[in-house]
Amino acid sequence: MIMIIEKVVNKKESKDLIKLFNKNKDKAAKFPSNWMDINSPSAYPIYDTKLKDSFLTRVLKRIEKIVQTYYGKDIAIEKSELKKHVQGSYHVMHHDRKYRTSPLGLTSVLYLNEGFVEGHTYFADGTRVVPQTGRMIIYDGLKYEHGVSEIRGDNRYTIPCWYRKKGKNEKKIKN
Repeated sequence: MIMIIEKVVNKKESKDLIKLFNKNKDKAAKFPSNWMDINSPSAYPIYDTKLKDSFLTRVLKRIEKIVQTYYGKDIAIEKSELKKHVQGSYHVMHHDRKYRTSPLGLTSVLYLNEGFVEGHTYFADGTRVVPQTGRMIIYDGLKYEHGVSEIRGDNRYTIPCWYRKKGKNEKKIKN
C-alpha cells in the first residue's frame, strides 16, 4: 500500500526547512541521480546526523508519530535526510536497500515545495505521486520499486525517512 498524508507541515514550516538546508548546504553530500554517470545533475542530501537542529528534530518527531499511527508504536526513524534535488536530476527505479540496517522496508518522503515541473515519485505499478508542499507518502521501499522523474524548472526539496522496529539499542529522536 502507498499512503498519502496531507498537511504534515505548513507552507511556513516548509520554507523554514528549505532555508535550513540552504544555510547548511556545505554539509550536503553529492548523490548522483544516475549511478552510471557521475557528471549528471545530482541530489544533495544532508544526513540527519550532520544537522543538529531543534526545529528539524521536532518535524522528524512529528513524521515518526504519524507513521506510528499507521504502523505501530514500535516503529522508529532509522535514517533521514534533508534533501535538495537540482534541476535535471532524477532517481532511476530502485528499491531502498542501500544503507539499510533494518529488514523493515518502510519509507516516507515529505515534500517541502512545489513549483517545479515533474519531480514526481513514480512506482513500477504505474502509480505517480505529484509533490505538493506538506504532502507525505509512506510505502514499503523494499517491496515497491520506485524512482523520481526528472526535475525541471526549480529545485525539489524533500525529507526522506527510513524506518526500523525499536529494539534494545534504539536511538530515540529527542524534542
